[in-house]
Order: sequence, then structure tokens, then C-alpha cells
Amino acid sequence: MIKTSVFRITLFFLVLFLIASSSYAGVWHRQYASTGGSLGNTYFTDSKVGYFANNSLFKTTDRGITWTAITSGTALYIASSVHYINNTLYSAGTTVPASGRIESSTDNGSTWTSVSPGDILYESIWFADQNNGIVTGGLWAGDFRHTVNGGTTWEAINLGIGETYKAHSTSTSNIWVTGTTGYAKWNGTAWSSSAITGSPSLRGVHAEDANLVFMSGDNGLNGCIFKTENGGANWTTVVLNTYATIKDVWFTSALEGWAVSNGGEIFYTSTGGGSPSSWTTQSSGSIGNALSVFFTDSNNGWALFSDGLYKYIVSPEVTSISPSSAAAGWTGDITITGTNFQGTTGTDKPTVAISGVTVNSVTYTSSTQITANITIPSTIVIGSKTVTVTNPDTGKTTSSFSVTASAGGSSSSSISIYNPQTGNTEFYAGGKYSSVEIRLNTAEATTEVTVTAPTGFTITANSANSDNTKIYCTVDIGSSVVAGTYSLTVTNNKYLWTSTVEAKVVAQPSAPSAAATVGIIYPAGKQYVNPDTQSTINATIVSSVADDNGKIIVAGSTGIFNIVAAAIKVGNNTISIPLKTGEGMGMPNGIWPIRVIAKNGITAKGKLVVFR
Repeated sequence: MIKTSVFRITLFFLVLFLIASSSYAGVWHRQYASTGGSLGNTYFTDSKVGYFANNSLFKTTDRGITWTAITSGTALYIASSVHYINNTLYSAGTTVPASGRIESSTDNGSTWTSVSPGDILYESIWFADQNNGIVTGGLWAGDFRHTVNGGTTWEAINLGIGETYKAHSTSTSNIWVTGTTGYAKWNGTAWSSSAITGSPSLRGVHAEDANLVFMSGDNGLNGCIFKTENGGANWTTVVLNTYATIKDVWFTSALEGWAVSNGGEIFYTSTGGGSPSSWTTQSSGSIGNALSVFFTDSNNGWALFSDGLYKYIVSPEVTSISPSSAAAGWTGDITITGTNFQGTTGTDKPTVAISGVTVNSVTYTSSTQITANITIPSTIVIGSKTVTVTNPDTGKTTSSFSVTASAGGSSSSSISIYNPQTGNTEFYAGGKYSSVEIRLNTAEATTEVTVTAPTGFTITANSANSDNTKIYCTVDIGSSVVAGTYSLTVTNNKYLWTSTVEAKVVAQPSAPSAAATVGIIYPAGKQYVNPDTQSTINATIVSSVADDNGKIIVAGSTGIFNIVAAAIKVGNNTISIPLKTGEGMGMPNGIWPIRVIAKNGITAKGKLVVFR
């Protein structure tokens, strides 16, 4: 509902015409400076909460805008990798003096428990579920450990793929590990090792499913992406335009992915990455060596380099603002529709700024809709205005609109209401009315109106007439509404005016012993009808009550012949009664009772004589 408070000084109002503009391309922005580590990675549980390891451990709860070091339990500890699963945070690294260490925390890093065999220098950690985890080490071929019981025990395994680097999984039976001479795969019961043709050095890995897997590395000269679509049976080698090793790769779908290199480069594909031409470069701003890349979705990603942590920021897009016009002095809600609006609860929501206009509040509804409550000063200067929407991660977009003077709004001072079923402005308590008219003195009728009425009224605008001078509404009056005159507030959200109109509620009249009487007017005054020459007759129904759901039933000794649904108003009603059923059957000879069923089940009877 749009609530308005319009201060009119003249018969002119200011119209805001929306011209949407947006930038949909993502950009990389450094969120955190380097902590000096040569190893590290990031892991986010959603687009807001995440961790990164690079010598120390850090946590964010605001999409990486601010980071807090996790210091409890990490003294004399160099963190090289972090992972989060099933409410448990894992960290792997090296102690001082040099020794491997794996820790777990169930309270986001406040306290830690050692789950480490402590015998190697760990490079990365990955868990497929709460039980199945692995750690890799980049110094020796045998520096690899696997647990199937959440870290209670670890098995040392030489996978035969040289020094091991990174791991990724889609399930406990689809875990992939990279090494300097090949890769290994866990199928849920055993490890198997393989090499890609040419024995390239492999670093990063990302599995979309059991068949589609991407790896990164180099062929000794150029950085490369390696892709399989059949679970490793065949691999496509994609040589990228760089001499630097591709250290890591991440895909958010089968088509869209990113890769990071030791030259500070970020490569992007939106078509599956199966050829060199399908990859383009994105400016990272980094001059360091890549450590890892991680995305929660196509709009939120983080790349860790030796010179800092970088966030991929995709600006929101505004496609429409409704209403697209507003009057000077107006206070109300505008609905902004678009894409990639970030938000959850509290202060985690976009901000909205409009030049020359006060934004009172912003409500986040979804990633495609936000609502801003605004106040437009009555003294606003006519001219170009700008709407700026800024996400919590600083991504922003602008939409421009121009402010001009336009005639309109004259109907705000003279509107009326008419109930065609009573022939005036009266309504009966407990009544349900259709096609009630709100009448205007200018062509500003629209269904974009809000009618605010006292408790017990339900009013809905359904349509406007052809010359836009009437708004047709349905009106329901609760049976508990007492008789009296009520003020209804009509807000026109398209032409931006508010006015009031009075409607009178009267008590339902006491039902007479017969709520309706029936008179049959036969052709040429004759008291019979011939269905062979007539298709319908007109029956005049005289009623003392109104009923939108009345019925006229034509029945004989063999059962019901025809039922006509009819809206009955107070007074005379001319009802057309067909003399043939929907199947085309004609009315037989005889005397046919006609029964009218009006409100509250009160009936009246008439007769119809039929012969041929």
C-alpha cells in the first residue's frame, strides 16, 4: 500500500520520469592488505560470513567489509588453510618451531581442539562432510593425510602424484586432489591416481559433479586449465595467454568460472572454459602471486593473492521504480525492482539516495526488490535528479529521472461514489456490491488507487471505464458495521492525489413475508409463450432486497428445467429467461412454476404457460 500526504498549493505536480542505467560488470576491489603469507585460502559459508587464512586466521560477518583476526588458540601458529562444514571450523598450518598442526573449532574460533597428527607441514585442508577430510602438504610426495572419522585418526598415503596441493569434492565419493605430476580421486572406498597427457603440474581443482571437473596448473611454459566432462576418462588442455602458473580455479556453474595466476591475473569464462578464446582477463589490481579463489555465487567471490584479499563486486541493477512519478510535498513508498540487491536483516541492506529528496527508510524484500520511504520537499527544484542504490559490499548503480511541471490532479477536490444497486450512495450492512463507481471530474481513473476505509469495509479497484472518469470497485460491508456516514480516503497512486468521499451505511431492511414477487410480461399481452418462435422471455422481478447471487429456477413435474443466475437489486429487475437449455432442448408444453430465490433464501413464485 502506498500512503500519501500531498500538500497542494497549485494544480501542478512534479513528475519524476525514470531513466534506468546500470553497470552489470563485476570489478575486483582489495578488501584486506597482505599479511605476508605464501600459502592461504578463503572459505565463505554464505555471501556474508567467511574466513581466510594467510599466516593468521581472519573472519568477516559483513561480506568482507571488515575482518577480525582470530587470535584465541592460535599463538605460535602459521595458518595456511581454512575450511568450514557442519558448524565446525577447521584450520591447517604450521607451528613455531616448524611442525604440522590441524585445529577444529565449534564456536567460530573462540576455542580450538587439536585434530592433528602433527607430523608434516600442511598446505591445505578440505572436508567432504563431518567425517571425511584430507590435508595436503607441498614439500614431499608423502605429505598427504586422510581421515574418515572427523580427525580422530589420520592415514598417511603416498598418492603417487608428487607434492599434493589442493582438494575439492561434491560428495564423500567424489573427492579430487591435485599434485605436481597428476591427480588422485577418492570414490568412497579407495584412492586412484592418474596423470593428464603431458604430465602437467596441477595446482587448483574444482568439481561441479562426478563428471565435470576443472583443474589448473601449467604445462612448463604456459598457465593452463584442464577440463574433463566424463569423470577423468578424457581431458581437454586449455592453454591460456600467460606464462604464469594458474594456481586455482572455481566455477559457480557448468559455464561460469574464474581462475587466478601467479602474475596477479584473473581469468573469466561464461561459456564453460573449454577453449583459450573462451577465457578473458579481468583486472585484479594485484601484482602478487595467486593463492586461491572462492565464490559463493556469480555475484560474490574472493581471490587471495600474496599482496592481499580481493573481492569481486557486481553492482546491483535497477530495472524499474514504482510509482515512477511523485508530487512535491509527497511522502510515501517507492518500490525499486532490479537484480543483485544484497540484504538479510538489520543494517545489512542497500542504501538509497535521491538528490534533493529525503529517504526515510529502506526495506529489503528480496534480491530483486527493495522499498524506500521518501519525502519530496514542496520546494524541490525542477530538474535532473539521481537515484543511487548502494549494496553493503559497496557495489552501486544509479538511475536518473527528470523533474518537470505537469498539469493534473484537479480531480482530487471533487470525487463521488455511486452504488448502482441502491441507486445512490447507500450501502447495507452485510452487503456485497460489484461495479460500485468512484466518479471523477477529469480523466484520471486508474486501478492504481488505494481506498482507505474504516474497519469492516473491503474495497478493491478492478477497472476503469473507457473515458477514464469512473473507477469500478467491489465493496464488501461487514455485517457488524453500524449505520452511519463513513469517510473513505481515495489515493490515486498514478496521478498522485488524495481525496475523501462519504458513503452511507444503512441497516438491512426487515425481510417481508415474501422477499420478492414475480410478474410475467408476455409478448403482446398474451398469457402464454410458444418456444418454437421465441428463444427467451423477459420476467420482471420486483424485490425489496439486493442479492448479487440470486437465482431464478424454472421447474416442472419432471424436475428442474433451467436455472438462471441473476444479480437482483432493490426494485424492478428485468431478467431474460432462455426457453431452451444449453443442450438445445426446448421447453415442453405445460404450466411451469417459476421460483425466485433471493437473499436469505426467501422465495417468490410465478407461473408460465407454454403450448405449441
